Amino acid sequence: MMALPGSTAEFQRQSEDRQNHDYAPNLVKFEAVFRVDLWEPFKAFCEEVRGLGVDVVCETSLSTFAQATSDQARPVVILFAHWTGSLLEFSDGLKTIDQVIDAVPGAFDGLIDLCVCHPEPLTRLLIRRRPRMVVKDLSVEATPSYWFKFYARVFHYLKEQPQSFVRAHERARAEQLSRG
Repeated sequence: MMALPGSTAEFQRQSEDRQNHDYAPNLVKFEAVFRVDLWEPFKAFCEEVRGLGVDVVCETSLSTFAQATSDQARPVVILFAHWTGSLLEFSDGLKTIDQVIDAVPGAFDGLIDLCVCHPEPLTRLLIRRRPRMVVKDLSVEATPSYWFKFYARVFHYLKEQPQSFVRAHERARAEQLSRG
């Protein structure tokens, strides 16, 4: 699920909405940077993983995220989003930790993988308030392109050999660490 801008039109809309968005107006600022750092790598990622049968949801709002975590057929939800340190940014704006946690049903017993830089406060509270689920995160700051390559590797591992998402994630992480 991509909560960051999924198109140049969405980037423009969010850039102009400084009250409700932080990523486009304050971190990226220029459409040319957005195209090189996010949009082009994201398009390539989508093409690659959709070819593996992965459902990619663009311009994810908080309600879309809530629907995904309510869907029993979707036991793993990967969320690419921007974290300000206290707020998580969705396509419909910045949301508090409580709003994000409240969007996840108490009965959700799947896995949420937060592809968010430094999400530790959110991770801790999700684990405490939704103990039936598993939360994964990588507390490493990296470019979106880096993450797209990482998750493409995870999906290739899943396609090559039946295994759990966690196992495929660990294999990709071990490979990443061995490369330095």
